[in-house]
Amino acid sequence: MGRKKGDNPTDAFFAVREPEEVLLSPTVIRRIARRGLSRILLGDPIPQYAVVGLQEPQREVVVTLEGGGVPRRDVTRNNVVVSLRPLLLAVGFPGTESAEADRRDTCELVFREASDGAELGRIGLQKATSIPLNAGHYVVFAAVGHSDHCLGPTRRSLHYAYQWWKTRSRGEPHNFRMEFLDFLRLWTFYVCPRPVALISVQHDGSDNLFPMDLIGPTEAGYFSLALRNTSPSVELISKSRRIALSEVPVELAEAVYTLGKHHRLRNIDLTALPFEVEVSSEFRLPVPSAALGVVELYVERVHPLGSHVVFLARPVSDQRRRSGRRMFHVAGLYQDRRKRLGSPL
Repeated sequence: MGRKKGDNPTDAFFAVREPEEVLLSPTVIRRIARRGLSRILLGDPIPQYAVVGLQEPQREVVVTLEGGGVPRRDVTRNNVVVSLRPLLLAVGFPGTESAEADRRDTCELVFREASDGAELGRIGLQKATSIPLNAGHYVVFAAVGHSDHCLGPTRRSLHYAYQWWKTRSRGEPHNFRMEFLDFLRLWTFYVCPRPVALISVQHDGSDNLFPMDLIGPTEAGYFSLALRNTSPSVELISKSRRIALSEVPVELAEAVYTLGKHHRLRNIDLTALPFEVEVSSEFRLPVPSAALGVVELYVERVHPLGSHVVFLARPVSDQRRRSGRRMFHVAGLYQDRRKRLGSPL
């Protein structure tokens, strides 16, 4: 199933330099759009992101960290976004491998099909900072380049150019716009399906419950969550330190999207939620009754990074409630590739 996600989220590594992907002038792209030729040139419209239902953890795409003079490392469940402007990504290293973390000044995230090893894309990385933790290092990288192999060169260039025109013509949603090259790099990051969760927090009489997908485990001993620094919930989480993360079934996707507006609110009416709720086992936070699982997290570290604030948390409880397909976001480019191969997610 595919649908658009809401507005949000030296290139020496690569043979194709990113700026040259946008081959058409804005005037030409505008004429293509106005004359209805985009479908002819681009084929069926490709959404920026698609919603899919997968078993957790996803087993479709493998992500590796390569380069930096050290062996290839599987980071499929150990790579997260920590900022969208600029685009910053993080990888966790356990304490026994802190020396490797120090050597990873320049490297790449490489995305491959799990089934046959076909390369889907790469993101070039330059180390920005390393945060020492009790059980390892949380290494933050700037995204400095990318390549994408989900589409052929001609269709990819047309698609990039068309999306460039669309992002400029729509204005700035909620006064937040990424640099366009970071926007493209983020699509490559989402070639690997990313789980969506509902986050519950309470503090000093305020309640909130909102969706997030800039989340994930790390091998540094912490679970990572990145929330835009303008969100009122940053203060709630920073002060309460207690959150519940609900793994939602894909059948709740429409309801989840209606909660996106909660990112701009400090307090919500829990009785107006579009689903039934119950309380979590330890923190007594409101969570969807239909959740596949609920993980309660205690936030130990708070780090402002770029446009977002990163919360590093440890699990207090992990409740497996029922089986089912979890809601994931995936790049529309990758879903399009899967459809052309006859195996959509």
